[in-house]
Amino acid sequence: MKYRYLNWIIILVGTALPIIIDTIADNHGDHYPFIWSIALIPSIIIIFRYPSWNVVIGTAIFYSLFELTIELNQEGFTQFSLDLLTLVLGIIVNWSILLTVGYLRIKTEKLVRKVEEMSITDPLTEVYNRRYFDLYIEQAIPLSKRMSKSLILVMFDIDHFKSVNDTYGHVCGDYALKHITNVIKRNVRDTDVVIRMGGEEFAILLLETSLEEGSEIAEHVRKAVEDSNFIYNNQQVLITISLGLNEYKSEKVDQFIEKTDQALYKAKANGRNQLVVSSDSSNSFCFC
Repeated sequence: MKYRYLNWIIILVGTALPIIIDTIADNHGDHYPFIWSIALIPSIIIIFRYPSWNVVIGTAIFYSLFELTIELNQEGFTQFSLDLLTLVLGIIVNWSILLTVGYLRIKTEKLVRKVEEMSITDPLTEVYNRRYFDLYIEQAIPLSKRMSKSLILVMFDIDHFKSVNDTYGHVCGDYALKHITNVIKRNVRDTDVVIRMGGEEFAILLLETSLEEGSEIAEHVRKAVEDSNFIYNNQQVLITISLGLNEYKSEKVDQFIEKTDQALYKAKANGRNQLVVSSDSSNSFCFC
């Protein structure tokens, strides 16, 4: 917060200083047109804080018109002169500097965002990864408590995924992961968060969702995967998933995840291709 105030102080001082110096110089019969280069400092700070081409162009136009207005009022140029040429050249130089700085800042910002996106996205399936899950759930749980809203976690595995890899090869396994991810994304809501936890294990976080509604969504997802048509090398490969579901009950994050994982393990132990709701969730039931 203090750095934000410092930035705005520098912006105000950098804007006012050229006017003060130019006014003093004008009263003494002197003229220093390049003193307006001081205005580059607040311009660059603004560009760094808000990196977009609209801000870059808008800032350059504002300070150029600002400089022209002050100079024309003080000097009153009525015809072409060396001072007027110097003023125009100074504005052109300042524009060149601001455009260069703006280009580099915007390019850097895009690169940083790309790196951040890569750090939380699974490169194969293009859904969020475990790192994002850890960051997201740490925020989702306090929000759920504060707003007294239900939070549902669904975890699922691809059934017999090792067998798919062994029978058809790992390339087929990669295609299967992509296929299932696309099916899942088509059958959940925009507000639901799909995560690849690692290997063939996935998770879905359902915010502001009741236990019954979450169970219906999870069962709908299971059925959609079962009914999906996955073909590899002209062969149809049957793909199913086993799911565990748990509703957050004010326990620790690790316990919340562990209970969901236990429900998933039970679904696999019961024969796979089914949804099991954690026994700790109220009105618990099983889609078998």
